[in-house]
Amino acid sequence: YHLEKYVDYMDPEHRDDYVSWLQSDGKKVANTTRFGGPSLMKSEPAPEFSGDDRFRLHPVHAGRGARRLATYLRALADGVPRGFARGVSPELIDGVRALARDAYVVADGPVPGAVMLVGGTRPFVYSAQNVETDLRARIGDTDVGSPRTLRRFEERLLGTAAETWMVSERDMKLAAELSPGAPLRLVPNAVDVAA
Repeated sequence: YHLEKYVDYMDPEHRDDYVSWLQSDGKKVANTTRFGGPSLMKSEPAPEFSGDDRFRLHPVHAGRGARRLATYLRALADGVPRGFARGVSPELIDGVRALARDAYVVADGPVPGAVMLVGGTRPFVYSAQNVETDLRARIGDTDVGSPRTLRRFEERLLGTAAETWMVSERDMKLAAELSPGAPLRLVPNAVDVAA
């Protein structure tokens, strides 16, 4: 399933809080996450979501060929770094558009964020595990593209999302510097076991 739930990766207490918050006006929750390579693909959804009517799971199978190539080239022309543009498919764009009519879409990471930008899906929430410009510079990752392209993409992603979830105070500060005025929310992805 290319469209899965961000909340799959949260502890149950936080998962229910976020679902309640997102559903406050009666919409369902839809989310793109964990797609890109065969090791990340799942043939079946997580069992805890199979019987939970708060979630709708939609299989999406990305194709190959001319339409996929055209979408990749459009993503590049839109300023998406090449490493992220590879994950954008017309089937994902179509699936997200259909879901966005009556659901909040949470783009879990930069590739799903690119799907939102290229597909024109609005509004969406961007769940950022990292500030990509900082992370890629620290680890020396040049696969995604040039630092300039990455910075422009991330600025646009942060500025376009209805809200961006950041996992640490450090990332909140870096994101605010990168895209002043972007709506940011601290959503920690770790538990303080010392507390």
